[in-house]
Amino acid sequence: MDALVNRYYNINRLLLLVIGSWPMTEKSFINSVIEMIQNFFVYVILISSILVQIFKLITSEPTLDLFVNVSSYAFLCMVYLAKYGLHMFQLENIKCLIIRIQRNWNLLIDEKELEIMEEYTQKGKKFTFICLILSCFTIIVLLTWTSFLFISDILLPLNGSHRLECPFVAEYFIDEEVYYYPILLHMYTIFLVGLIVVIATEAFYTICVQHACGLFHIVGYRFEQVFNESILNSISLSRKSFEIENSIVRAINSHQNAIEFVDHMNSCFSNSYFILTILGVISLIMNCTDILQAMNPNKNYNLISASVRVLNAFVRIVNIICYMFGIFYYGQKLIDCSTNILEKAYTIPWYLTSSKIKLSLMMVLQRSLKKSTVFIGNLFPMSLELFGTILKTTSCYITTLHALQY
Repeated sequence: MDALVNRYYNINRLLLLVIGSWPMTEKSFINSVIEMIQNFFVYVILISSILVQIFKLITSEPTLDLFVNVSSYAFLCMVYLAKYGLHMFQLENIKCLIIRIQRNWNLLIDEKELEIMEEYTQKGKKFTFICLILSCFTIIVLLTWTSFLFISDILLPLNGSHRLECPFVAEYFIDEEVYYYPILLHMYTIFLVGLIVVIATEAFYTICVQHACGLFHIVGYRFEQVFNESILNSISLSRKSFEIENSIVRAINSHQNAIEFVDHMNSCFSNSYFILTILGVISLIMNCTDILQAMNPNKNYNLISASVRVLNAFVRIVNIICYMFGIFYYGQKLIDCSTNILEKAYTIPWYLTSSKIKLSLMMVLQRSLKKSTVFIGNLFPMSLELFGTILKTTSCYITTLHALQY
């Protein structure tokens, strides 16, 4: 198992190890203590991120503007916390999923199948690296922008006053001017920890989807090889019928194995994505509304305050949309890979096989008509169509909320 992980999934293992959620860690007292410390640190950071914003709502005069401003980041923090908590809750199922991945690699029977699986695995690794690069870019932009505002506010203070701006609204019950940098450090730690949690867990989801797509591709490849002339010409006439049926049986079994793997993925991710989608949509609505509030000409906002508010909300919106597009895109990809089996199985000369094989092929054809993908709450298949529907619904809610302000 270690050799397989080190070769293909090392980056995913390292990311999950950072947040103490790699289920294949060797059990020992030291490792258990380290994991407990990591889990405690992540939970404290993520829970505190929500608490300081709730404190702001409690201690301030209740207004719609304040509620929208606080909620725009609070719900995103809830996404971080829910993502981590749900991943830890499913840790045993995730461990079983990793074991299934290892077993599936061991079931590959030739070099071509190995190449297919390696190709899909490399795609998963590329996605992880892209996410890491984009995350680093986002952090650099936020740090640069905050530093620029800080320096410009010192050199060119508005109305002769100097006020430091934080990435989001929170209440720490201390002097924010005196303890600005400790507060800023805590806020950026929240953002960094949340970002690592999302990247680590979603990168694991991605490699699972890519692995499932590889399994379906191998199923199609095995169906294509059933009547491969170069293979059949190398064996005796008496064994051809046996080899044909044996190849079909292997393809059918691998199809069943791919479906079972997707079902196992649903047991790990389905309920999680139901909760995360709801929180993500609410966060998207609040951040869009926050931008509209900050740009409202009827509000007399400080230029720097409004700029910080708009930029932070815009970055969060981009992150949420990219995150949701990513998970729905891979859901769509899994649907496409699973339904392609129909064409592969249909081209087989089924009339040359036995009655038992014909019946099995009919079951494969029938099952291929049904989508194999990760479902949201076991209700809605993750697809680009659903993603588009969610965005349309979200835009309607944003328009309604904006209209209610006037």
